[in-house]
Amino acid sequence: MGPIKASELLRSTQSSHPRFLSFGCRILDESIGGIPLQGLTEISGEAGCGKTQICLTLSLQIQLDSLHGGCSGEAAYLSCGEGTFPIRRLSQLASAYETRTGIPSPLFLSRVHIEYCYNIDDAKEILRRRMPELIRKHSIRLLVVDSLAGLIRMEFDNRQLRDMTARTKWLFGFAQELKLMSELFRVAVVVVNQVQGSGFGSDSGDAGRVPALGLAWSNCVNTRLGLYRDTASMRATAHCNYGSAFVSSHQVSTSTCIVTDDLRDAFYDDDHHCEARNENNLKTPYCEVTQRPIDCSSGSNAGGDRGASLGDSSPQTAVTSRSRRMIVVELSARRPASSCLYAITGEGIFGL
Repeated sequence: MGPIKASELLRSTQSSHPRFLSFGCRILDESIGGIPLQGLTEISGEAGCGKTQICLTLSLQIQLDSLHGGCSGEAAYLSCGEGTFPIRRLSQLASAYETRTGIPSPLFLSRVHIEYCYNIDDAKEILRRRMPELIRKHSIRLLVVDSLAGLIRMEFDNRQLRDMTARTKWLFGFAQELKLMSELFRVAVVVVNQVQGSGFGSDSGDAGRVPALGLAWSNCVNTRLGLYRDTASMRATAHCNYGSAFVSSHQVSTSTCIVTDDLRDAFYDDDHHCEARNENNLKTPYCEVTQRPIDCSSGSNAGGDRGASLGDSSPQTAVTSRSRRMIVVELSARRPASSCLYAITGEGIFGL
């Protein structure tokens, strides 16, 4: 490849093509900004935060056109050594997308290409040989690696200096290949990571949690999104990792917020953005799935009995204070630090 003129490079960055992939929820898009379509994005968090749920949603969202926050492309999903691929959950989400967009769920499923990756040799083979051909043949616009930490921990012993050196070298090479693929083919790359204890306690006595794989991997990431199961742990970890200035600028109210179902409202019609207020004139959540205000204290929809617990296959799912999660932009050169509460329901991920 020969040199490229600066003027041509500038024009390529000013093209009319979308630069971010939507989460499928207006509230999350406005707060977080979507997933960059170029570069390497990491989603980290402890178990139960919804890392895989977000990746499955993105695998469907990428198939929509740009008017609906997608890229009219397909998704490649590398399932790395942590059990079987959650196909039943993906099918459930595809059915929800069919209801909202009119696109048949089997068509959604046929555009998600799954590769099982059991060791680092498999990962290298897939990236170098099979993935470029798959991208050209099927117009892949999203590549998900779920999860990198699960793959690495089976291969290297972090108690051995020789293994740690080899791990660092492999991570640098793997990240370089992912970034090159993203640049050459305009593919959004999302890598799922786990968390580990930082070894330092916060003022509240809780141990801070940091993404796994160490400093070497952190230097490879272009955008890092952290998922937290509750606001208290977010503040404790943020105080430990980023200092009090970060925490003071991200004070998140745990009071009830508006809930909107933007996966159904793919056109982002403002007429569907509803809210209710309680006797204290405070906003209470209004679920567009059930068309009722939600009582977070009791975990059921006000005025009805159609609430369901988190993870229920029923399309009517209540959002309780215990089911709320938080997503935080922890590292990004393209957007300021920000955060947003969200909930996982049978229909997908919804910002609060």
